Amino acid sequence: MDRGRSLALLALVFLCGLSGGCASRRLAYRWADWFLVRQVDSLFGLSGQQKSFVRARIAALHAWHRREELPRYLVALDRFRGQFAAGFQPADIQGLTDEVETAGQRLADHLAPVAGTFLSTLRPEQIAQAERELSRAGTERFVYLDRPAEEYVKRARKEGERAMKQWTGDVTRDQLALLDRFFRDNRGVRLRRRDRFKGNVQEFVAALRQKPPAPVLADLTRTWMTREEVHETPEFQRSEKQSEQDFLALFMNLYRSLTPDQKKHLLAELATLHDDLADLVADK
Repeated sequence: MDRGRSLALLALVFLCGLSGGCASRRLAYRWADWFLVRQVDSLFGLSGQQKSFVRARIAALHAWHRREELPRYLVALDRFRGQFAAGFQPADIQGLTDEVETAGQRLADHLAPVAGTFLSTLRPEQIAQAERELSRAGTERFVYLDRPAEEYVKRARKEGERAMKQWTGDVTRDQLALLDRFFRDNRGVRLRRRDRFKGNVQEFVAALRQKPPAPVLADLTRTWMTREEVHETPEFQRSEKQSEQDFLALFMNLYRSLTPDQKKHLLAELATLHDDLADLVADK
């Protein structure tokens, strides 16, 4: 799934904490609040008072996430492991996707009011800095889309192969062909996301400059985090829904293509992930 919105950075750090080696996974999560304060400061250029506010609110959100959300992740992961071992069905992965979206909504519901209060304190020069930083992040996120189509597909396939190797140990030629076909067909979706991201930045910055009440800014933040749009549009949402279905089809095709060794490797990685999450839940 595509991720990368600066205002959803907290969600991304928590999700990134579920990838990588066990030591880096636990370390990333434990230091997530510190990292996020630095990122928010880089985005806006915080005053001392703003930094104190952001630090305290992120620490509280981090504590809530560890206390309330990580145990939910453990339950979902155990269900996933059982379904994987028994034989995945399309309804299983759709159910997991729905759980992830619901978790994202809970996170947005907790983060958005804090974001609205903070955003209402921004000075004009901070809004200008945020506009520059968000535009730069968008350029970096979609940089390879401006390359020739074959170069883009090659790059995307390489990234997909690297991500898959982390969980399966190796990747077969047939699996690389599946990735190739998906990224070739998915390029149009990525181009639409790039255009929409640019529009999101413009709309959000314009809203900041109008100085609306904090609850209005909270609603805009929540929508951007959960719908990938500042102002939701039916056309973009239909495109994203179709993209989600295409991704689920890729997932099922890759699952059906796994060799016995790959399945064994993946189950071992899931067991390690379970232990890491359990360790974080127990870590006081």
